[in-house]
Amino acid sequence: PADAEDVSQEIHFEHIQAEIIEEIRNAKYVIWIAMAWFTNASIYAELLKKKKQGLDIVIIIDDNDRNRNNVPFVLEDNFETYRIEIKSQYKNIMHDKFCIIDLKTVLHGTFNWTVAANYNKETVSIDRNRETAESFANEFLKLKRIAIRQ
Repeated sequence: PADAEDVSQEIHFEHIQAEIIEEIRNAKYVIWIAMAWFTNASIYAELLKKKKQGLDIVIIIDDNDRNRNNVPFVLEDNFETYRIEIKSQYKNIMHDKFCIIDLKTVLHGTFNWTVAANYNKETVSIDRNRETAESFANEFLKLKRIAIRQ
């Protein structure tokens, strides 16, 4: 049908940081990020450019030492940021690694937003599917509600 949604999926094993930056550059409205570790200054710089274009950017990260120490930026200085601590019987971390762009594209996989991730055997899937994006958006909002209550 003519009104059928354009759906696609790409899997990347190499040049993942470049793919993430390209998707950020293509964003028009909203970028929601849930990332266990975020210390990558190159990705941060791209997000800052999009913020200056007026995009709504919200970041949820794990509240851990790696996200606080020796990081070349403070997310809270420029973005609506939530640091989340998962509480359970065992010491857990928020291990999500996804980014929702314009509620239609999702980047997800094993790739953390760290420089070190460029040198590990990581993967990222880029899904262009509204239904998938809404599923991830529901999870994002669940994490945000947890963070707000903490």
